[in-house]
Amino acid sequence: MSGLKTFVSAVFFASVLGPDAQADMADLATTMAGCAGRFSAELEHAWLMQDDRSEALEAQRESFVTILEAIMPVGSGREILAHRIDAKLAQARLLTIADFGADPTRTRWARQQSRYYKDRCASFLLDS
Repeated sequence: MSGLKTFVSAVFFASVLGPDAQADMADLATTMAGCAGRFSAELEHAWLMQDDRSEALEAQRESFVTILEAIMPVGSGREILAHRIDAKLAQARLLTIADFGADPTRTRWARQQSRYYKDRCASFLLDS
């Protein structure tokens, strides 16, 4: 995502929030941190699986990181980082089960869940 698109995204999110901007900005920062974490897991999984989508995933992850840096409330860095790491681990676990699990029902469920979270996050980006 270009710098201008990222800036427009951040301004859009901030303008939508209205009077409860501080609480809403913290919620939005948590959401963006989760997406950055999930896309980090997707990127690492793509590297592991030698998936050609790794460059696109890296660009999307960087978009979430840029938005997160623009909207993260002051003093929330540790909490936001913890959420980002938790989301990354959760997505990595889903991807591992989906690709390496032995139970077909569980692998199908994990694949659906990982795709749901990835698609939900991707829907926040303008170029998705």
